[in-house]
Amino acid sequence: MNNSKGRPGYCAVVVLVSLVCGSHSVSAGHTSYDRVSAKHKGPWHHDLVIKRSNTSRFGRGGQLIVEGAHVPSLVESGAKVFAYFQWFPRDSHGQAWFDHIGMATAPIATDDWTKPTGVEFVGVPDTILGHRTRPMDPVAVSLPDGGIRLYFTLEPMRSRDPGDARIHSAFSHDGRRFVYEPGSRFRIDGTDVRDAAIAYFNGQWHMYCPDQKHRGTGYHALSDDGLTFVRQKDVRVREKGDWLGHTAVVGEKLYFFGTVWQGSSMDGNKWQSGRSLGTGPDPAVIRLSNGTWLAGTTPKRNQ
Repeated sequence: MNNSKGRPGYCAVVVLVSLVCGSHSVSAGHTSYDRVSAKHKGPWHHDLVIKRSNTSRFGRGGQLIVEGAHVPSLVESGAKVFAYFQWFPRDSHGQAWFDHIGMATAPIATDDWTKPTGVEFVGVPDTILGHRTRPMDPVAVSLPDGGIRLYFTLEPMRSRDPGDARIHSAFSHDGRRFVYEPGSRFRIDGTDVRDAAIAYFNGQWHMYCPDQKHRGTGYHALSDDGLTFVRQKDVRVREKGDWLGHTAVVGEKLYFFGTVWQGSSMDGNKWQSGRSLGTGPDPAVIRLSNGTWLAGTTPKRNQ
């Protein structure tokens, strides 16, 4: 699984940001399924389905674990699998979490998934959050101390200026309550950066984000500590699909699983690619420590 080399002294910085700039705890919001209406197209019409396989090929079907979910991420931590996703609950109890990041867990060896619940973020500065935006597009990685780092997209104050969407992160000991790690992890001036996929491979953290203007091309950045990423040469595959998906490290190879393509690399820079094999739209794919392959995908619900 993915590992890190540490989290240098972020706690004191969070306190400073809270005092100087003001900070925010992100929990339930105000948008609801009723307000966007079932008649409008959107990610709230998709559900999270989990598939198991002995190989990286996945068949049809799967287990429905969350109604109203999109942009999934899977990570193994301790004796559990954690699933994170953008959540769009329809029931009256959960609607306060509409379009926030949700989570569910299951033991590694079984499909006994918990009911979904919302993820709480603590210490996000008001200067970038305000009351009109929220963390989006989660991707989770496990750390050596047993914690989980969650990377996500933030677009400050829902700005429409290109370049405002950046990748941020937060850390958690329990997988549900996350403390914001100050500053952005990756940004490109004048360009929106969203939907990261991240893996620890060959002694470094590799981050990939889709270039939304050039299909088959992705932004690539490297980091030694998982916090400071430096942009590298863009990565490319022959397929026309976006770099929108999930990474997995197996042996000496780094894998990327996308909506219409999947690929592998020996160095994280040069990629061999082919058609996707049963993972469905915007998948999250990992290989567990017991050898089982797990995929989370979000097909559109049959109306």
